[in-house]
Amino acid sequence: MSIIRFQACPFCKSNDIKEVLIVKDYTVSGENYPIFHCRACGFRFTQNIPDSNTIGKYYKADDYISHSDSHKGIINKLYHFARKIMLNKKYKMIKNVTGKTSGALLDIGSGTGYFDNFMQQKGFSVTGIEINETARNKAKTRFNLTFKTPDFIYQLPEKHFDIITMWHVLEHVHDFNGYLKQISLALKDDGTVIFALPNYTSYDGVHYKGKWAGYDVPRHLWHFSPVFFEQFAKHYGFT
Repeated sequence: MSIIRFQACPFCKSNDIKEVLIVKDYTVSGENYPIFHCRACGFRFTQNIPDSNTIGKYYKADDYISHSDSHKGIINKLYHFARKIMLNKKYKMIKNVTGKTSGALLDIGSGTGYFDNFMQQKGFSVTGIEINETARNKAKTRFNLTFKTPDFIYQLPEKHFDIITMWHVLEHVHDFNGYLKQISLALKDDGTVIFALPNYTSYDGVHYKGKWAGYDVPRHLWHFSPVFFEQFAKHYGFT
């Protein structure tokens, strides 16, 4: 297995990086991973990560819910109940932020298609991208949605999308720099990009430290705070 070890911050390239936590993978492997913090910019990242060709095995768990459509067990039932509530909340938030109730929407990390289907029913023209083949197949079977594979990121039409969403996806993307450059090009001049991310400075993140579920190593490669994300978004032209 190919391992990536960073000698400098993956974002700002500073060498002023320091190990701050050791976090265990409780979902699949039981392995431990160091979390490093860049003292120059505030970015945190998982060290010694599997590369993009080998990380797939760390997603192979029955309880990795975003790729599952199972209603078995109390956790899955609660997840599906919460998802119904969140679909409405996401739609209302998008409507309030953008003022739009239709337009071209790109959803990166579409899972099994519930959000994409919901937004399509609301009147949006939706393009979905999903890395997991099983999830893509479930979206096709349940909603007749055909999702693109991640390679499509590098083929996005310029200035095409009114809205681009990444709901808890960016932290999983090895080539975050390439993705964000392409997203910036694909967004209309008056378009909106929406990210949902774990916040390591949240109460839970600070309180639970290395046991915080939001670190989710090694699947979560990058770790964000609101203060850092402001400069991060500005760097890619989103603010």
